[in-house]
Amino acid sequence: MSLLTDIKSLKQHEIALLVATFLATIAPGFIIIFLFAPNLLKDLDVLKLTILSFSITLPVNILNTLISFATETEKPIFLYPSFAQGAVVSAFVFYIPIAVTLFSPLSVGHFVVIAGGAEGLVVIAMIRDFLTKRKKT
Repeated sequence: MSLLTDIKSLKQHEIALLVATFLATIAPGFIIIFLFAPNLLKDLDVLKLTILSFSITLPVNILNTLISFATETEKPIFLYPSFAQGAVVSAFVFYIPIAVTLFSPLSVGHFVVIAGGAEGLVVIAMIRDFLTKRKKT
């Protein structure tokens, strides 16, 4: 019952952070593993799959969070707003190549190229947004 009580006591922003974390890190990693190495889903236990999912997606998420934090005009005290924006952007970076792969099977190399292109576009958009905000002030 303690776990249920803890879950009920979560605030809305904490729930949003948990959902964003799951959708930006764990879920795309599991889907990528399912698309390119489905035998790993049978061979590895849940903990190892979760760690592998994090290792696939977390570098992109950290990069987007750091760029978001660096391009904030008003620096937040915590990384929460930057992490939330980084998580949303990371989800965009991974789910577009996943959708393309679902409809048109790609090799891992093509998947990485599409994800890298999406990441490049996101970085350019975030920097452009920052420069536009800085010009206005």
